[in-house]
Amino acid sequence: MNRSDILTFQSMSTYPSISILAPTHRTAPENEQDPILLKNLIREAEQRLSQEFERREYESCIDRLWRMANRIDHRYNLDGLALYVNQYYERTFKLPFSPKARAVVDETFATRELVYAMNRNYRYWVLVLSEKPTRLYEGSGDTLIEVEEHGFPRYFAGPGGDEPLPAGTGVEPSAHLKERHRHFFREADKAFSRIANKDNLPLVVAGIERYHGYFDEVSKNKNRVVARVHGNYDDTPVHKLAEVVWPKVEEYFNRRRREVRQEIEDAFKARRFAAGVEEVWQLAHQGRGHLLMVEEGFEYPALPSEDGWTIQPAEDKTSPSIIDDAVDEIVEAVIAKSGHVIFLPDGELSDYGRIGLILRY
Repeated sequence: MNRSDILTFQSMSTYPSISILAPTHRTAPENEQDPILLKNLIREAEQRLSQEFERREYESCIDRLWRMANRIDHRYNLDGLALYVNQYYERTFKLPFSPKARAVVDETFATRELVYAMNRNYRYWVLVLSEKPTRLYEGSGDTLIEVEEHGFPRYFAGPGGDEPLPAGTGVEPSAHLKERHRHFFREADKAFSRIANKDNLPLVVAGIERYHGYFDEVSKNKNRVVARVHGNYDDTPVHKLAEVVWPKVEEYFNRRRREVRQEIEDAFKARRFAAGVEEVWQLAHQGRGHLLMVEEGFEYPALPSEDGWTIQPAEDKTSPSIIDDAVDEIVEAVIAKSGHVIFLPDGELSDYGRIGLILRY
């Protein structure tokens, strides 16, 4: 699940929209209980619907939900499952984090916990360059989930792939093959851009040396690359690939955390730094945020003003007008306007109200 998926969910509004969120387990024997919990949550949603509708009015949604559940192979669970169904849409996700078990029937899908987990996890892309095929993975911590949409995985077809290279007088097969490879990786790069532009995350590129060279020749995403892995990973299981990639990603995030202190000092001197959740809230929503820094454990229930431009601490956290966590909304606002976010250990930003924003201007 990536930010584009979340935005799709949040744009939908139809009643009933059913969300099933379930914690799961990666190994036996714990994962033997996962299908039981999932079925219980679906029954809970079905019971809720039966109190509001005639059976024929919700039967289609519930039937699809049961089919989705029956297709899940619980031997390969991660830490959570999310099932979404409404009249027009259905989707299942395996999650690299553990949500609270919930069955929700509402006008919109339940995404709050997913947004929270997404914002707080170390997220990145992994592009594995290959003829058979080039694959894209979404990384969350030490877990990789393959992206199987937007044209991925991409296979090298045509001359030099599943067809012979041209031959004859004056034809240079090697030059033709090189140009075919440039075209193939250029198209893969374009497909990746359509995804990455909606979810601006660091990129790790893996593959043999020659494919790195082609990628560097044609890519418009080289500025996203934070680490490279060299070698042939055509047949590498995803968990083994994660074992190779994660140490490099972790090193990048640790390095970025060390660099932040100097960036704060430089921005402070240039008067391009804001601190404290109330000030950061306004500037983030104005689109002025270049780099948002937040302590990992910082949450801020808030009461917004009528126009939404200012907030204050929430005294009654149960009020329907309360924002559960203004920090999450700030993160979303910065990312939506092409800014960057980094989380720091608790205490790192104690001098700045636990949250700071380096401004574009």
